[in-house]
Amino acid sequence: MTAMMRYFHIYATTFFFPLALLFAVSGLLLLFGVCQDTGATIKEWVLEKPLKKKNDWIF
Repeated sequence: MTAMMRYFHIYATTFFFPLALLFAVSGLLLLFGVCQDTGATIKEWVLEKPLKKKNDWIF
């Protein structure tokens, strides 16, 4: 049982540790006000025709 739990913790750590590290680093960068301008632009799209409404709520 202990070997199984050890393997579970190893696999869980390999998945969750990079996520926790990324979360911590991004939070620190936000707190210290690192330049966040990536040069991205927002584009708006206007549809010429309205979308068809479908009622596919059959259960």
